[in-house]
Amino acid sequence: MLCENCGQQPATVHLTTIVGGDKTEQHLCAACCQKHKQALTMAGMSTLLLSLLQGAGSTQHEHVEMRCECCGQTYDEFQKTGMLGCPKCYDAFRSQLVSLLGRIHGGKTQHTGRIPPRSEEQNHAAKRLETLRRDMDRAVADEDFELAAKLRDEIRAMQPAREEEKHA
Repeated sequence: MLCENCGQQPATVHLTTIVGGDKTEQHLCAACCQKHKQALTMAGMSTLLLSLLQGAGSTQHEHVEMRCECCGQTYDEFQKTGMLGCPKCYDAFRSQLVSLLGRIHGGKTQHTGRIPPRSEEQNHAAKRLETLRRDMDRAVADEDFELAAKLRDEIRAMQPAREEEKHA
């Protein structure tokens, strides 16, 4: 289904608007939905202020139903189950998921893993040391003792630095 507004992009947002008991539905792409949301925000604020001044409740209620075009899962279903339907859901609900992850992880939306940032250098040195030892073993097996001696010296040069890091 194509967007009813631009007619070019697939409709991933299904917008239901109820005004005074009249229900209208629109099927929009994400870009047109953003434009529509901005317009509704301004219109909604003026309607809300008018309603408050008149002492009446708001007469406009809107429900945005985002749907994955691949599996058909809605964002509301994701909120209820906590599980996405397919890998394409990550793209379909990207803006909501980024916002959700930001709230969950204290503003951070990119995975940093369990290793503290200062330990990355230590991990790199440990991997380099492991590679050097493996290469040295291979050189000994190939009876290339000059290379093995160079690698041994390089390993020894790295180890005091690693011992100092442990005591720091």
